[in-house]
Amino acid sequence: MNYKFLTYVAACTLGLACAKPNDGALLGEACKNRKCRPGLKCGSASFECMAKDSCLDSTGKALDGNCEGGQICGTDPKITSCDSDAGTAEERCVPFGMCSAGGDCANEFRPERVAPHVMILLDRSGSMGEGISEEGKKWDIAKQAIVALTTAFKGTVRFGLATFSACLDGQGCSAGTIEVPMGDDVDAIHAFLNDADEDFLCNSGFQETSIGASIDSIAKSAAWKETGREHALLLITDGKETCDGNGPNAASAALALSPSVRTFAVGFTQDVHEVDTKLLSAIATSGGTEKHYLATSTTALEEALDSIGGTAALSCTHTLKDNVPDAETEIFVYFDASVDALTQEPVDGWTYDPATTTVTLHGASCDKVKSGEVSEVVVSYDCQRGDF
Repeated sequence: MNYKFLTYVAACTLGLACAKPNDGALLGEACKNRKCRPGLKCGSASFECMAKDSCLDSTGKALDGNCEGGQICGTDPKITSCDSDAGTAEERCVPFGMCSAGGDCANEFRPERVAPHVMILLDRSGSMGEGISEEGKKWDIAKQAIVALTTAFKGTVRFGLATFSACLDGQGCSAGTIEVPMGDDVDAIHAFLNDADEDFLCNSGFQETSIGASIDSIAKSAAWKETGREHALLLITDGKETCDGNGPNAASAALALSPSVRTFAVGFTQDVHEVDTKLLSAIATSGGTEKHYLATSTTALEEALDSIGGTAALSCTHTLKDNVPDAETEIFVYFDASVDALTQEPVDGWTYDPATTTVTLHGASCDKVKSGEVSEVVVSYDCQRGDF
């Protein structure tokens, strides 16, 4: 019983090769001038039909060229199985005769997540000077929670701080302003909050909860934007829109910007009736973050901000630092051990910016990373394999 017969029986059992003769070549058959059956590929080195994750031909040879672009073949016959996929492709165990994303020939990159920009948008209306039971005043509690957030995610998220409204003399409903520029130095935020006592709160006598206008103004500001990074606003408020602004529309417009800005929404109050939860929910939904947060205590606020910080830190933008390709080079992106390359497109696939050497995942692909479904992103490009 020869190899071709055995592989045919195996493929037939898997439903890959039990089709009519005119449906394409079977497993192990020549495919140089003929297509393979559905579910099979044509190995470019051996010109035989084989399984998508295989590089082993009918003579028992394992060749790099039988793998598709951006993959490496397991050519060491001593390696028959692997317990882990951990490490880079050079370190990773690749079973004999199997294809794996990355590798020596594929010039695998080691993508590093790019720290996203999160601009904290903090309510400074006079009501923030009110107390939460016996825990203290909302303004002091919010400052404490922001210090904890920025300290916990220092190095993985870059923060800036804006407040609203601008509290202009003789005017109400002014949009918020950036108080601390975006950067890695969270100490600057801590210093500002330490100096911003209750006198900083806006008690102008005018309406000052300008949620919609502040989201719109800060989201459009170029001062905290940087190409090749993700951007988000973190709204913290204890009240309701009082300035005829439209928070959901502003959040939707921010999401449509380039670069896009997502909006997280947190309501912080002792009396839940003081916060417009429907508005906050609509802002979060329109702003691409799905749900709002409601905190009625110090602990609840810190937990909400910690959860948001963790979500924001799961970036879908990766920078390529090693072995960066030329702009015209064909790039392949894979998830974990899969040999099915992701599609290069801006809706649910990925895009590459050669100016910043960043790969950005979009839509469904990004969701898989942020949900924890995917633990490794492999970015590689094909190379000249030479003689087979």
